Amino acid sequence: MSDEQSMLAALGKMNPWWASPASIDQDGEISRWRATGGRYIPALVDEIRLDFGSDMQAIYTVRGSRQVGKTTMAKLQIKRLLDGGTEAWRILYYSFGPHATLDELYGVLLGYLNAYGGSKAARRRYVFLDEISYVPRWQEALKDLSNRAMLVNCTIVATGSNATDLTRATETLTGRMGLVEEGNHQSLLPMDFRSFVSIMNRDLAKLVDENLGSVERRAITFLDLVEGKGNGTLGLSLYTRELEKHFMQYLVWGGIPHISNMCPGQIPSSLYKKYLDGILNDWKFLGYGTDSFKNLAAHVVSSTGSTFSWDSIASSVSCSRQTAQNYLYALRDMYVISITDLYDVHSKSSYAHKSKKLHTRDPIFYHVLDSMRSRHDPFEQSLVRVQDPTTCGRLAECVMADHLVRFARARSRVKPLFDPANHVFYWRSGRHEVDFVYVGEEDVPIPIEVKWRSSVSHKSLGAMAEFLDASGASRGLVATRSKYDDRRDYAMVPLPVILMLL
Repeated sequence: MSDEQSMLAALGKMNPWWASPASIDQDGEISRWRATGGRYIPALVDEIRLDFGSDMQAIYTVRGSRQVGKTTMAKLQIKRLLDGGTEAWRILYYSFGPHATLDELYGVLLGYLNAYGGSKAARRRYVFLDEISYVPRWQEALKDLSNRAMLVNCTIVATGSNATDLTRATETLTGRMGLVEEGNHQSLLPMDFRSFVSIMNRDLAKLVDENLGSVERRAITFLDLVEGKGNGTLGLSLYTRELEKHFMQYLVWGGIPHISNMCPGQIPSSLYKKYLDGILNDWKFLGYGTDSFKNLAAHVVSSTGSTFSWDSIASSVSCSRQTAQNYLYALRDMYVISITDLYDVHSKSSYAHKSKKLHTRDPIFYHVLDSMRSRHDPFEQSLVRVQDPTTCGRLAECVMADHLVRFARARSRVKPLFDPANHVFYWRSGRHEVDFVYVGEEDVPIPIEVKWRSSVSHKSLGAMAEFLDASGASRGLVATRSKYDDRRDYAMVPLPVILMLL
């Protein structure tokens, strides 16, 4: 057997649909997805365009945290192609491990492209390279094969867990990735609150499908709420209690599909360990040590929802200021945390060099990091955490931070250039602080306060009043636990209702 035949035989084991297209339904990822009732399909499955003109190659990178569902997404795309009648040989899937090499990548691609090139290249081929960031200098292989015109009429979807690695690597592929209107670099995030509610509640799932599928419609309703125009919430106000219950569940189970589908059952401690190990392995892959991660994780848990300076991080973690920046940006690029800049009412942009705010991206990441320093069962501890008003309020603020960024990107007219730092901020003047300032396509700042409590007094909103005076903005939004109200300067709406619109 030749080397090429040996490689194809090895690839056939990872691509069983070459022998029988129906085998995709027995794939482990597809089987686990079916076991949940197939209730959740990431939007990215539809948003990533796979077909182009025959003279064009297209290369996507899909970034996201460990275990967020990148492999499931790829397998769902493969299933959709097969179910639609695409010949099985036109679809290649390969998953790389922690010890992958550049030679391995070359072997996979050359083995496949040599076998299915020539006259067969007239039909578009779909190549899914899972966890490609494990391959050192992987971009060199794609650049070389592109220069040799071997990727013409190919769509390549390459996934990885570190945004910095994938983004920097593809800088050398400029001009070779294909012109994709939606952008070549995509992020797969944990499911948002609206998706979580859809898998938990059939009545609300129907409401979501009928009324909340369009980002334009959600945006109009959101802006009308802020402006106090009418009292319509697309029927959501009828479900205020149910949404509050599901939000409290979301604060425990979060948006990682494999874990969310366990709700309301217990999350095994082994899963917390699995996700923690995944984050820690990515951390070590960047060349950082375990002790630095433990120190930083403790700081993130104690400070999420709070402002920080690089010097305060450096002092807490016992490192230099530059190292503190590197550490925190690494966690951000691993999709564990987000960093929010201070808003300048004069320039209507960020104070890049002032104090910033720190938030965990998904509630489960908070609990995973929290489990590092606890002697208790992490699931039981998470239930205790969300019953504490202070911790619950901080987690609620984190969810709002994440959803505002999602909302801003969904509405962006230039998604390839989207930068959350241009749309989501916080504001402070003296001792007064506004949790968020959202600036959307209308270029109008909207101050948003998260008050996760049943009773909210007007006096507690002094920071918002000060911001309105300083910025010239007309109105703000207060995200409450269950209270609706409309005042001259702001609207009060339950946070879970707002999240359904974002």
